[in-house]
Amino acid sequence: MFKECCNVGVSPLGFDAAAAVLPLVLNSIGRALADARFIVYGDERAQYGMVWDYGHTLLKCNPGSTV
Repeated sequence: MFKECCNVGVSPLGFDAAAAVLPLVLNSIGRALADARFIVYGDERAQYGMVWDYGHTLLKCNPGSTV
């Protein structure tokens, strides 16, 4: 099916690219998605810690501030 859809033939390396397609396991897809989200969004705890530190620095430097 993949071969007919995308016109994939024998590669210059000498193997059939359609036969090289690996079956995907849901666990590996979920793990890859979690890794991608971590790369895009970063560590949420570290971000929250930075915001918390910023708020406390504002309160320390400007005691009348409402953060």
